[in-house]
Amino acid sequence: MNWSTMLSAVGSVAGIAAVLYVAVIGQVPLAQWWRSRRHDPGARQIVHNLPQPLHHGLVDRTRELVSLMSELRTPAHPVVAIVGFGGVGKTTLALEVAHQLFRRARTDRSARYDTFIWCSAQQYELLPSGIVQRRSAVQSIADVFRTIAITLERREILQAPLAEREHLIRALLSQRKTLLVVDNIETIEEDAILSFLRSMPSPTRALVTTRPELGWAYEIRLAEFGPDDTATLVARELAAKGVDSSPEVEGQVYECSGGVALAAVWSAGQIAYGFDLEALPDAVSSPDGDVVGYIFSNAIAGIRGTGSYRLLMTISLFPADAARQTAFRVAGLDDAAGNSAARDLVKLSLVRLADDRFSILPLARQFMAGEVSTAPALAAELKGRITDFMLHLVADALGTDYWAPITRWLTNTDVERDVGTILQCVRWAVADRNSETVLRLGGVLVHHLWRIGMIDERRMVSEWCIDAAHELGHAEWEIWLLIDGLGYILLTCRDDERAAEVLNRGRDLAVANAVADGEALAIAYLVQLTVGRDVASDHTADLERAQALATLSPVRARVRAVQAYVAVAQRDWRTAAEMYRVVVSLRRESDGYDPPTQLALYGLMLALAGQLAQARPVLERSRNHPRQTLEGRAYASFGRALLAEDSGRPRRAARWATEALADLRAMRTRGLEPEIETFLANLRPWSPANIVRFGRSVALFRRGNPSG
Repeated sequence: MNWSTMLSAVGSVAGIAAVLYVAVIGQVPLAQWWRSRRHDPGARQIVHNLPQPLHHGLVDRTRELVSLMSELRTPAHPVVAIVGFGGVGKTTLALEVAHQLFRRARTDRSARYDTFIWCSAQQYELLPSGIVQRRSAVQSIADVFRTIAITLERREILQAPLAEREHLIRALLSQRKTLLVVDNIETIEEDAILSFLRSMPSPTRALVTTRPELGWAYEIRLAEFGPDDTATLVARELAAKGVDSSPEVEGQVYECSGGVALAAVWSAGQIAYGFDLEALPDAVSSPDGDVVGYIFSNAIAGIRGTGSYRLLMTISLFPADAARQTAFRVAGLDDAAGNSAARDLVKLSLVRLADDRFSILPLARQFMAGEVSTAPALAAELKGRITDFMLHLVADALGTDYWAPITRWLTNTDVERDVGTILQCVRWAVADRNSETVLRLGGVLVHHLWRIGMIDERRMVSEWCIDAAHELGHAEWEIWLLIDGLGYILLTCRDDERAAEVLNRGRDLAVANAVADGEALAIAYLVQLTVGRDVASDHTADLERAQALATLSPVRARVRAVQAYVAVAQRDWRTAAEMYRVVVSLRRESDGYDPPTQLALYGLMLALAGQLAQARPVLERSRNHPRQTLEGRAYASFGRALLAEDSGRPRRAARWATEALADLRAMRTRGLEPEIETFLANLRPWSPANIVRFGRSVALFRRGNPSG
C-alpha cells in the first residue's frame, strides 16, 4: 500500500468517525461524552418523592423483605402486593423496600429503577411517635395521576381533561424505569386503579399494599407480630415518648393487642399518657367498638371540657393541617394555654406538630366527627371562627375584585397552602345557604383552581358562586363567573353545547346591565366556539365589536387571544404571530407574568411564518416558563421541532413534533394537528449524510398564508 492509498483510507475512516460522532453524540465535547460513558455511580439522576425512611420503625420482617426485594428485581410480575389486615405494618414494609431499592439505584447503574413514586391513600403511618396523618393522601385515580405528574415535573398534564390524563400518564411511565408504590389501594376508586395497574406500561412496576387479596398480582401476606417483635415495637414507642419500658408492660401490650402493630402502638401511647395498665386489655378488646376507637374513647375522656379538647376539635375541622397560631386563635386560646393543650395532644398521639402546623390523625378525625355531632353549638362556633379567619385572609391577600387574584396569587404562598380550607369553608357556606360567604371566598378562588389543575373544583365552585351572585343581585360578579369562570372552562373542555348556553346567558346579562367588557368577552368566546365548528365563517364584525367594547386590560388581552385563534384557524401565521405578541404584552401588563400558552403560540407562529431567529428566544422563554400548561408545552414542542429541523437535526425534530401531536390529540383540540402530521410526513429519512444540513420544510406551511 503506497502513502497515497494509506492517507486516503485514513481520511475515509476519519470522515466516517466524524459523521458518526455528529450523528450519535451530537454537540457534546468528545472528552465529556467519554467521561459520561464510564461507570460513574454518582452521576446517575434518581427522581423520587419517597417519604423519609423509618429508621427506628421497622420491626424485623427479614423473610418478607428478602422475598420482596428479589421479586422487584426481576420482570416476572408487573404488580407486587403486600397483603394483610389493617394495622399489621404493610406501609412500613413497603417504604423500607422502596428505600432499599432507591439506595441501590444511586450506586449501581445496572439497578432496575431510576424513578420512585409514592402514592399513599393511607390515612395514617406507623412511626416511632405513633400514628400520624398523611398530609396528602390520594383518594382517586385522578390523585394518583396528579402525584405522578408533579413528581416527574409535568404539571401541564393536570390541565388535560380527566378522561385524557391516563393516556398521558401511560406515555410518561413508558419512558422511565419507574417503581410506582400505591399504599392502601383499597380506599381508592377500585375499578379505576385496578384497571390502570393491570395494564400498566413497561418498564414501570408497581408495589401496592392492600387488605384484600388481588388474586392476579404477586402477593406477600403479613401476619401479626409475635411476642418478641411486639416487645421491640412497644419499647421503641415508649422511648420515643420519654417513658421507660419493662417486660411487664411489653407482655401486657402483646396480650391485649394480639401482636397487631396498630393496637400495640396506640396502647403504648396511652401508657405513656398514664392510662391504667390493668384496664388496657378491656379497652382494647371490647366488643363494643374496634381497637383504635376504644383507645380514642379513653384518651379523649380525660380531656373533654378542657382547652385541649377545644384545640383538638378545632384542628379536626381543618381538611388537612392548620397553622399553630391559627388553630390557637380559632380555639380561643392564648399562647400559654394553646401550647399546654398542644403538648397534651401530641403526647396522646392525637395530633402531630411539624413546621409549626398541626395535623390530626385521620382516625382521630373520624372520632371527632362523632364528637361534632354531639356538640353542635361548639362545632358551629369553631366553623364560624375558621370561616371568618379565611374571609379576612382572602380579602387581605387577594382583594375583592374578580380579576385581582390572577396576579396576587403568584406571590401569596400562605393562601395557596390554605386552598383546601377555603374550599371547606365554601362548602359549609353552601350547606348553610350563606351566599355572601360563598361569593366572597369562592369567587376569588376560581382562577387559581385552574392554575393548579383542579378543573372539576373550578367548575363546581363557579356554579356555586353564580347561584350566590344571582341570589345577592351582584350582576357584575354573575356576568364574570358565567363568561370567564364557567363558560371558559366549558369552552376549553369542548363541552360546546353547554358552553354556548352559558356564554349566551352571560352575554344577555351583560347587555341588560350595560357591562360592556362582559359583552365583549362573551362575544369573543362565542366566536372561538364558532370557529371550532366552521373556520370559513367571517367573524370580523363580531371581533371588531368586541375589541371596541373592551376597556379592561384582562378583557382586551382575551379578545386579542381569540383574534389570534381565528388567524391560526385560517393559517395566517404572520397575523397570528403579531396578535399573540400583543396578547403576551397585554397579559404581562394585566397579570404580571407571561401567559404560558400564548407565549408558546407566539413563538410557534413566528417559526411557522419563517421568522426562525425571532422565534428561538421566545420558544426558549416558553420552555423555561415556571407555570407551563399542557397546551403551552405542545405548542412550544412543535416550535422547537421546526427549529431543530432547520438546524439539520431531523431525528430531534421528529421527537419534538411527535410529542406535540400526542399532547394536542390528548386534549382533543381542533387546530394545528394537520400541520404537525404534514411536518412529520415530510421529514426526510434520517441518515448521516443529511445530519450536517437538512433542507428546511417550513416553506410548506407558507403555501396557505396570504401574507407570507
